Amino acid sequence: LVEQHIIKKSYKNWDQIDNLAFLSKNLYNSAIYTIKQEERGIGQKKKQ
Repeated sequence: LVEQHIIKKSYKNWDQIDNLAFLSKNLYNSAIYTIKQEERGIGQKKKQ
């Protein structure tokens, strides 16, 4: 379930919101990558 808000570039705080959304996306992707790497590492240890 996703909630979406459309903010026009003319909005006074658009630059700040855009930057925070960018940073949030990068943090999410980094966390997912780390979790996947850990899962792969654990899977390799079990096989040994």
